[in-house]
Parts: sequence; structure tokens; C-alpha cells
Amino acid sequence: MAAKWHEVARSRKKQQSDAIPQEWTLKECSERNVMSVPSSCGILTALEIEITSSTNVEVILSNLQNSKWTSRSVTTAFYKRAIIAQQLTNCLTEIFIERALARADYCDDYLKKNGKPIGPLHGLPVSLKDQFAMKGIETIMGYVSWIGRVAEHDAVIVEILYETGAVPFVRTNVPQSLMFAETYNNVMSSYVQIPPPCLHRDCRFLDERQTHIIALIPQGALQVVKVL
Repeated sequence: MAAKWHEVARSRKKQQSDAIPQEWTLKECSERNVMSVPSSCGILTALEIEITSSTNVEVILSNLQNSKWTSRSVTTAFYKRAIIAQQLTNCLTEIFIERALARADYCDDYLKKNGKPIGPLHGLPVSLKDQFAMKGIETIMGYVSWIGRVAEHDAVIVEILYETGAVPFVRTNVPQSLMFAETYNNVMSSYVQIPPPCLHRDCRFLDERQTHIIALIPQGALQVVKVL
């Protein structure tokens, strides 16, 4: 007998949770305002806090292009912060750490061998909403029936990001089909079960753009448009 839809969704959600490294797992959260959690939880190093607290993407890009920071270190820092945000707000859909770090290593090797960046976004980790297909990764968009549907090609925007040197590193939660304002779907839901009254419970009533911004700020990538 075929699995019921809620069992399929539950299994897919568990698969996502299992992708979080144990060492990046938060302890129970009982704070109402969780904005200080990234800097106080002990998961991020001092340098990673500095990197992910930067509000100027041009500074990040400059440090990447002059080798002050490696793409691997920057990608790891933002990945840790995104995973922290995921545990507080349920903002992510796809977590592909090894793939992103392999891309970051490629960027670092390219810079070292060629003495120049790949492009204007060299080594910069960038998040994408769940509707943008990435080859080899599921694009579910909140549909249980789309679980297991793996993209055969990258979306055009993903191709552009690769060509400009960026490092796609997470995909973010969306309403089913992007057809309503509340960030909720039957696969990723809208929140995780951690002790109330944490801030993440308020995110159920934010639209998918606001949830993405709140969860991943300050993420320089929001300013990418300024450098393209």
C-alpha cells in the first residue's frame, strides 16, 4: 500500500532535519527575542560572527577577491548562521552543505591558480527561494506530490550565479505554489517544535519574502543587485 501523504511529508521533513550537523544543533531555546542567538549560542567563531554580521556585500566581496577570507570560510560561516536560523524559524527547504562547500573550494582554487576572481560575485554564498531549480536537487515548492522530483537542469538564475562566481548554499521556504501570503505548506510546514514563546512562532504570519529576510539577516546577499 502506498504511503499516505502525511507520512511522505513527515519523512521528507526528517530528511531535511537529518542534514543538520550535530555540532550545529542548538540547545533548547526559551528566549522570546532570538536575534542574539547566533552570537551567543557558541556555534559561530568570532571570525564567523564578524563575517555574517557584515551589512555591506561589497566588503565581503572585496575580502573574498583579495583572499583575506576564503570562500570556504565565508560559506561555512553563512551556512552555520542559516542553520541556526532554520532551527528558530524553519526558513529553509534544501540543505546541501557538502555541495556548497565543494563549490566554495572550486572558487578558492580558481582564484589561487588564475590570480583573478571568476566574476563579480566570486565566492559569495547566496540563498535561493525554493522555486529556483538546481540540477540534482528536488524542487518541491510545497507540493507533497513533487517530493522526489529532482531537477535535471539549473534554472537560468542559477546558471547566472555560477557564471558570476557565486555559491548557492541554501534554498528557502515558500508558500505552496507561491500562491498565498502565509509561508506555509504541507511539506515543510511553517515552524518547528521548540519551546515557546520563541520568535519563530510569529513567522507563521509573515509572507515568504519577510520570513526569508528575517531568518537570514544580516546576509549581505540582499544587496547583490547593487554589484551586478
